[in-house]
Amino acid sequence: MNFTPKELAFIQDTDFLITKSTILQKMTEVFNNIQGGLNEVRDQMLWKDAPMTFKISRGESYRQLPYLVLDYPAFFSRNDIMCFRTMFWWGHFYSATLHLQGQFLEQFRPCIQKNLDLLENQDIYISAGQTPWEYHYEVDNYLSYDRTLLKKQLTRHFIKISQKYTLETGPTLPEKVLDFFLLIQKLITPAITC
Repeated sequence: MNFTPKELAFIQDTDFLITKSTILQKMTEVFNNIQGGLNEVRDQMLWKDAPMTFKISRGESYRQLPYLVLDYPAFFSRNDIMCFRTMFWWGHFYSATLHLQGQFLEQFRPCIQKNLDLLENQDIYISAGQTPWEYHYEVDNYLSYDRTLLKKQLTRHFIKISQKYTLETGPTLPEKVLDFFLLIQKLITPAITC
């Protein structure tokens, strides 16, 4: 086995891995704060009575880079998904995403169609990919909000509505995610009847 000089330098660099561990611990604290903020508005949630999970997951290889996700509030079954996911993807971004599928998409589709004006000028992205399990913002997966695009995507078996934040956003991330969550709540809330 022959290592390149760069690979050998990384093998010998324990400081990077210790720093990485510290960063992920801090991100876990931030995600716990986000969950706490979302929990404070739980009474306003349309899905407040549904059995919801709270989970922070960590992985090493989303497109070969580490990531951390907070799923809260979230409900997953084989066919039905209602999840608000906050994500940190190493070297790229933070994001917050509403994922609706199955009965939840059916339930909230009329409200989303009726409340589209809320998404204007909000720096929102709409899923355009073939799978709900991709989170990068390349054009084959997410496109900038467009009313026509969202209407088209609402006819599919899943929808993801997302907002992306730079890594420099870190200190204000909990507030930004909460603001986006409250916007999403308005989006799926019936005005009178949807």
